[in-house]
Amino acid sequence: LARLGVDRVDMLQFAWWDANRSDYIAAAKAYAGMVKRGKARYLGGINFLTTEIKAMLDAGVPLVSHQLQYSLIDDRPERSGHVALCLQHGIKLTCYGVLAGGFVSERWLDKDEPVEPFANRSLRKYKLIIDDFGGWPLFQELLGVLKRVADKRRTSIANVAMRAILDKPAVASVIIGAVNRSHLADHLELARVRLDADDSFAIGAVTAKREGPEGDTYELERDKAGRHGRIMKYNLNVGRA
Repeated sequence: LARLGVDRVDMLQFAWWDANRSDYIAAAKAYAGMVKRGKARYLGGINFLTTEIKAMLDAGVPLVSHQLQYSLIDDRPERSGHVALCLQHGIKLTCYGVLAGGFVSERWLDKDEPVEPFANRSLRKYKLIIDDFGGWPLFQELLGVLKRVADKRRTSIANVAMRAILDKPAVASVIIGAVNRSHLADHLELARVRLDADDSFAIGAVTAKREGPEGDTYELERDKAGRHGRIMKYNLNVGRA
């Protein structure tokens, strides 16, 4: 706090990489103590399983938000019961992966399926999600319907995809990485974009064909032997003072 030049932070968020360690609850209680002491206004989690969020709530940890991956091609928060739990306890969701590293855009509409090597690890990660969703043909079908809705709303595919997630229950915000300043002007249009029942039905008709991804929120990414877990970097702090 001294280095930041503030008396408290508005939000303290924490993640827990090692699923084999159950002391995340003790850590959460310690962070909750910082809220009680006025060092943080709110406490939130990042990439926890539904069972872990419930365990922290049962232990009296006052979580108000959870940052997680949630998009039109990854609805694990819905199917796992995560959204329902958050609604029950007033926890708001801040969602990343909404644009799948840039795949959800006009740039990839009507394009051949990309192959490795990808330009960055983010594209590699989200291509795996696309594969689980139903593969490139189904993803192209989704981009097609998003484009039709975008043209109707005079906006971009990205803005339609973001609005579709923002309209979901419990969702408070989406987290977007803008590669360059040109993206910012487009994303500012998001505030005026609204979807009607016909738009939602058209999008849902495609996403209903999904095959996956399976499991709980962030469960695939924690499996270090699996396709998703193998590309994750778990030891970024090794060697740091």
